Parts: sequence; C-alpha cells; structure tokens
Amino acid sequence: MKKTFKILGIIAVVALVGFSMAACDLDPPALSWTQGTLANSAARGTHTIAVTSGTTYYVWIKDYWTNSVPASETDWASVMHAGKYDDDTVAYAESGSGSNATTTATFTATKTGDVTITTRCFSGGGRYKIAVTTVNRRPSGD
Repeated sequence: MKKTFKILGIIAVVALVGFSMAACDLDPPALSWTQGTLANSAARGTHTIAVTSGTTYYVWIKDYWTNSVPASETDWASVMHAGKYDDDTVAYAESGSGSNATTTATFTATKTGDVTITTRCFSGGGRYKIAVTTVNRRPSGD
C-alpha cells in the first residue's frame, strides 16, 4: 500500500510540473523576426502573416529609433508600417517605430485570412526587423 501511494505521489508531482511548464509563457509566440532592407524612401517592403478573427496581434519593429540599435550601426532605417487584409481593407493604420518596451502597432483581426504589412522609410534607407506576436511582450531572439 505504501508503495502504491509513493508511485501515485510521484505521478502527481510529474503531472503538476508538466502542466505548470505547459501553462508558462516563457517566450511570446513570434510568427517570425524577419529582416528587411529598404534602399531609399521610395522603396517598400512587405511581410504577410496569417490572422484569425478576434485575435489581437502586436507588431514589433527593430529600427534606428527603437533604442535597440547601437549608435555605431548607422545602416538601420527609420520605419513606418501599416497593415491591410487581402481585400485591401485596413487592419491597422500607418504607425511609426516604437521602443524596446512597447509595441509599434496593435490590432485585433476582424476577419480570418492574411494581413500584409507594408514598410517604408521616413527618409534614406537601411535595414530593419519586424515580428508579430499574440501577447504584449517583445519577443526574444533579437
């Protein structure tokens, strides 16, 4: 009988640890960090993501203005971006770059499908990175 309780106790502890780890949000689910390069202010970049109606999405940008780029790296762009559905309706209006602590745009999908995020430079050109999450926390990995 003691042996049975000991085995059941071990199973209960393993299950508790397993469920705790599964419920823990260690890192937001980034759809991806994608790097883009814009040659000049006339250039446009596009990034398409699949969205589900009713889900809130947080768009993150790493660019010259996000305080996440060392001053010595002068090849980063200052990026504006906007999102549209496949039928050309607006998912979110044009937004500028943000900071490490905040998102640069948030939207709740009004339909299921694809949203294309279009990026452009304020002026000049350079590189940037973009990520989209479903939790309000900047993804790690960059």
